[in-house]
Amino acid sequence: MEKDEKKALKWLLISAEQKNPDSMCILGELYMNGTPGLEKNWKEAEKWFQLSARHGNKKAIPFLRYLYMTGGPGLEKNYGEAVKWIQPLADEGDRESLDLLGQLYMLGGPGLEKDYGKAAKYLTIRAEQGDTSNLLNLDNLYVLGGNNLQQDFEKAREWWIKSALLNEIDTQKNLGALYFNGDSVQKDYREAAKWFLQAARQGDADAQYSLGLIYDQGGHGIEPDRKEALTWYRKAAEQDHEKARQKLNKADSGATAK
Repeated sequence: MEKDEKKALKWLLISAEQKNPDSMCILGELYMNGTPGLEKNWKEAEKWFQLSARHGNKKAIPFLRYLYMTGGPGLEKNYGEAVKWIQPLADEGDRESLDLLGQLYMLGGPGLEKDYGKAAKYLTIRAEQGDTSNLLNLDNLYVLGGNNLQQDFEKAREWWIKSALLNEIDTQKNLGALYFNGDSVQKDYREAAKWFLQAARQGDADAQYSLGLIYDQGGHGIEPDRKEALTWYRKAAEQDHEKARQKLNKADSGATAK
């Protein structure tokens, strides 16, 4: 470290020790990144970032979040500690913090147990603010249930519909499967076909195959339509969908495609 750099560090340390939150944060950055003559030390960085945050500097919080979610020299990952610092920002409505809390409680990790109830709470807030990136996660949370969240297929269906209307292929297929199989709803092939069709038009081979099955079997609001079934089997087979190929092979050999 050059003489001028040593002098600057000395004055920075003095300023930090006099409880200047900006100096504390800068010192934390230096320990986090390391500089010539100052070895990386994330434990020391943690100390200064915490002091800075406690003295009202919100700019230090993203650094603390990064330290705890990444782990580094002298400091282990700790999602529980990350949550502790993210929480106040989320309570103020910070969107990124709400997203992160939802993700962290959904996945769990070092120092933090999964909590689907809290995950759904924060992701719902974001969804109601107009964010669409976590709609599929909300669907899945209510389908799975557990970890402090009551399984609720009706709520899952509500979020699926919102997501599907935004052309989310996976959600469109989920809704199609829901009505095709009669999971928590009455079997309704017409409704199933409606959602599978939206995914199929986007080129999804599984949805194309499922449409083939619906028109092949018929029933539950759909008239059997062999020609339509084969059309969708062919589209899926063109994308190397093995089950669709098997259906076409049976059709070509004169067997009933069932």
